[in-house]
Amino acid sequence: MSVKPRNRAADLLAWSFLAAGVLGLLMRYAAKDRVPALAVVFYGLPPLVAALLFAVSLALGLRRPRRRWQVVVPGVLMVVALIAWIQTDLVRSRGAGGMGDPLRVVLWNVSRPSATDASFVPVLQEADAQILFLVECGGHSAARRHFWESHFPGYHVSLLPGQIALLSRYPIAGVHCTTADSRTVVAEYDLILPGGTLAVVAVDVASAHCSRRRYSFEQINAIARSKRRPVLVLGDFNTPHTSILFDELRRSFCHAFEESGTGLITTWPSLFPVLALDHIWLSEGLAPVHTVLRRTLHSDHALVIADIAVEKAGTPHELVSSVER
Repeated sequence: MSVKPRNRAADLLAWSFLAAGVLGLLMRYAAKDRVPALAVVFYGLPPLVAALLFAVSLALGLRRPRRRWQVVVPGVLMVVALIAWIQTDLVRSRGAGGMGDPLRVVLWNVSRPSATDASFVPVLQEADAQILFLVECGGHSAARRHFWESHFPGYHVSLLPGQIALLSRYPIAGVHCTTADSRTVVAEYDLILPGGTLAVVAVDVASAHCSRRRYSFEQINAIARSKRRPVLVLGDFNTPHTSILFDELRRSFCHAFEESGTGLITTWPSLFPVLALDHIWLSEGLAPVHTVLRRTLHSDHALVIADIAVEKAGTPHELVSSVER
């Protein structure tokens, strides 16, 4: 008995989705992004995407109930992928308690609003943070500086290449910006807190081939290690939290959401998040108190809002004389 062309096409699709989902699970638990040529597969097939692929394969199999394997196999694999998703992306941590008044930090990829678009500003104002680090938030012209100063009076404003803005209630000193590769931007600066200085390394990592991304991470790690403690490392890393590229950073830094967040750690896309691309890392001397993600229609990235206890600030030094307004 011949197979109808329509059934043959459905079988081919079911096999394709099943194979792609299996590949995603294998990448998650085996290779990850160790092999540059396969890194894009690891980034593109996280556990939730694999679960959706198995669900589609299952739906196609239900069209032909006589073939039980087309239902049983994707069904079992879908459950496995959902368990992997829960283990990977769902976090439930209490954070550090009883630490006094914490420092609130907001990290957000604003996704290039136009020069006249201020619709996203109330979201930032409601966060009521002492420090705002914003990526893809417009240029660094005089008009853009006026935009930020008018909407956030009382904040020090520093505009950096790559459409990056730093807004801080504390003075900003020693701003230095470098490019790790052709597009990755790494900004270094100090925040002059009442009790001392806080070193900050803020990044916007380009979405590039894994070998170039690895070079960017090497540069970021070297800069972070060179700073006197405490050090805050944050930004849009364009890299999921399960990547091996974070292994070096994890040796000396803790992830704010992993240690003090509850719920999905994934930040992109904002309303159907499958990847955690935006991260806040804390060195010794900083303790995560509470971290949340806020999802809006204003950007395809979620806001990361972290309350951080500064257990011991650095000793003030000569950078105080170069404070930027």
